[in-house]
Amino acid sequence: MAELKNIAVRTKKTMIGFRGLLESRLASMAPLLTLLVLIILFSITSQKFLTPDNLFNITGQIAILAMVASGMTLVVLLGEIDLSVANIATMTGIIIAMLYTSKSGVFSGHALPSILAGILAATFIGLVAGLCVSKLGIPSFAVTLATMQISRGITMTVTEGEPIYTIPQSLKWLGTFRIGPVPGIALIAVGVVLIFYLVLKFTHFGRYIYAVGGNRTAAKTVGIRNGLIITLVMSIAGMMAGIGGMFT
Repeated sequence: MAELKNIAVRTKKTMIGFRGLLESRLASMAPLLTLLVLIILFSITSQKFLTPDNLFNITGQIAILAMVASGMTLVVLLGEIDLSVANIATMTGIIIAMLYTSKSGVFSGHALPSILAGILAATFIGLVAGLCVSKLGIPSFAVTLATMQISRGITMTVTEGEPIYTIPQSLKWLGTFRIGPVPGIALIAVGVVLIFYLVLKFTHFGRYIYAVGGNRTAAKTVGIRNGLIITLVMSIAGMMAGIGGMFT
């Protein structure tokens, strides 16, 4: 009887462990399952959804999000958040267009200096946010809420609420060129995602990000400069938002 009771207890523990594992797996797979359900639903309701033209069009549309999300991934791995990436992206696009269409100066009619200036401005906002989080100890939620409003204010001030239609031809080409049927911007996004994956997987910097996000006390104990990692990651997130804004 005692042996049967022990077997029953072990079986019950096994079932509980299996149930917990299944629940955790389902929770982690919830986004993928949701995506599959949406694909099935749209395929049933529209005959054109699964056509190659539509799929490549969707791929091109999500490419910018993928690039911005690459920078956001690092922020999330640190246990922080950045609310400002959308407004920083908008600000970057506006700065590039305004500098390119200016009537005098080194930026007038020159795409490369205008692009670099716009991305530098986005990176600087990320740098300021990172310094506020790492040096002043302000929560990233509050800091990036402020930088979100700052970047939006810069956009509205520069444009005076008016749309800008003139953008460099090189940017138009980057956003529209194709290699066969595949949008070129999608290939750029794949390259960006791959670079971030390799950085996280095979570099010291990537391991430091995981360490700081997992346990900052332990990371500091082993000699990792938490403040530097946070500042760099927030700066990279701002830069990636700027690069995304360059294509919008």
